[in-house]
Amino acid sequence: MLRKVCSNRAATKACNAEKASESARLQVSTMLPGAPMYAELLQLSLASRASGSKEEVFVKTVVDLGLLLQIPVKSIRLATAEVNHYCVTIQDVAKHILEFCPAKLLGGHTGDSLKAFEDDLTTFWNTYSKVNPSHPVFKDFPNRCRCIPCKLHSDEGTGLRKSAVQQYSWGPVLHDSPNSLDRYYFFSCINAEQYKKFHTGTYATGNMMLDDICEHFAKQATQAYTEGILSEALGRFHLVWIGLEGDLPAHARCYRLKRHFSCAPNRMCPWCEADDLQVPFTDFRDSAVWRGTVNGSLPWESQGPFCQIPGGNSAKFLALDLFHLCHLGAVRSFAVNFLCYLTTVSCFVSWLCHWNTVTNRFLVVDQTIPAVEQLQDRLFSLVQEVNRSLKY
Repeated sequence: MLRKVCSNRAATKACNAEKASESARLQVSTMLPGAPMYAELLQLSLASRASGSKEEVFVKTVVDLGLLLQIPVKSIRLATAEVNHYCVTIQDVAKHILEFCPAKLLGGHTGDSLKAFEDDLTTFWNTYSKVNPSHPVFKDFPNRCRCIPCKLHSDEGTGLRKSAVQQYSWGPVLHDSPNSLDRYYFFSCINAEQYKKFHTGTYATGNMMLDDICEHFAKQATQAYTEGILSEALGRFHLVWIGLEGDLPAHARCYRLKRHFSCAPNRMCPWCEADDLQVPFTDFRDSAVWRGTVNGSLPWESQGPFCQIPGGNSAKFLALDLFHLCHLGAVRSFAVNFLCYLTTVSCFVSWLCHWNTVTNRFLVVDQTIPAVEQLQDRLFSLVQEVNRSLKY
């Protein structure tokens, strides 16, 4: 029996190493050669094709690259389930970044260009005051040249064997590069098998186990705001939280929303009182009724853990996420379907793509693919131009 357990553990470790290596390969495929961490991720990706022990190859590569971080993994107590959970605290990660790679937290700047970063922060907060003048940072810190704007992030992804995993992370708004490695820093995660039994059937009443994790996350975020992060070389910086990114279910869970995406045809928007009845959410005219209800009432009845974070007790804290709205959302689906519609009404020349009335199918050749990509890229650009608050 013991031999079988050990064998299963070894197989799991090998599988995890292969998954991690495959993740590195996928990350590299989205990057340009020469981008930060491109060469390192490329080496890590080779373990997935190793003929021997994938775990040994992957771990050896991590050590050889000097990527084994000296950051402690700490235990936190989840009172609901009376179990210990593990996280990498905001304070430990932020302090390590400021000491060894400050550009990742200082918008690409280092100690040699600290004055330029302070000027960037002053400009940012002057602009942000026009968007959210009620944020407590404007009262708590008269001089905001040492206040780094940050966001929280939560999303339910997939783990081993496609099982659900709820993850939590954070990162600076003014980032070093567009790569997610430089924008999101891990806090904790938990498998669905551990928290799904605490589901109450509605977002409004929350999930006690996930609320416990968010409680610890919120306390650390508040401490990073009030006490700041001290660097011996650079001084003290305060992390100021201005939004929660992630998918809509993560928003609904973290804030116990009573108005969310699954409430149709009733009130369904956390930012306004749009519904599918008297206040139609599909009305985009300047005279639309929902425009007069924006930020008119809170979308929750009982406060979630993130409400204790300075600035978190407002629906404005729920950030519009460009990745979920566009790349994985409506724009992606709209772009493809709109292209197909234009093809059915003969908007393209026959050599590109046309509708076959005999088979009722599209006759598509390779040239169609660049057309789809160009349409998607243009739509993404238009969305960013229209609403620059997306992703801040």
